[in-house]
Amino acid sequence: MRCMPRTTHSIAPSGVSYMLEDRKMMRLFPELFSQHDFYHWRTILRSVSGFDVYRKVYRDVIHPERVAELLILRADMPRSLHACLNEVANNISMVSDDRSLESYRRAGKLCAEMEFNRIEEILANGLHAYLTQFLDRVNKIGASISREFLIPN
Repeated sequence: MRCMPRTTHSIAPSGVSYMLEDRKMMRLFPELFSQHDFYHWRTILRSVSGFDVYRKVYRDVIHPERVAELLILRADMPRSLHACLNEVANNISMVSDDRSLESYRRAGKLCAEMEFNRIEEILANGLHAYLTQFLDRVNKIGASISREFLIPN
């Protein structure tokens, strides 16, 4: 039994919710993040069809930092945030014209930042803060797409 609920955050750029732990919780309550969490992390990975990918990429026991890296930064993991954002940028580029440059610019900028991010930097600054900022930026991309493609002039 856990004495404190887990801190989770839901993101759904591809319709899949990812539950990720905040690093601060791991530092404050290390006893909650023991080897018994294997089942929790395995369930998260399986929910996004990532368990087998994780085993092939890392060939090691499940570590929360690696799960976060796989689900956020790995463009070769189809349901990662990076892969989903690449799809958004590609789709915008296929239908873009002169009036949709802002959407493409925002998506491309965020893709470039994700390409060169490191999970260590994200975790050092706080996973929750990173995901919140990411969601804000994705919402701005969505609003830009709505203005440029869906709302008639």
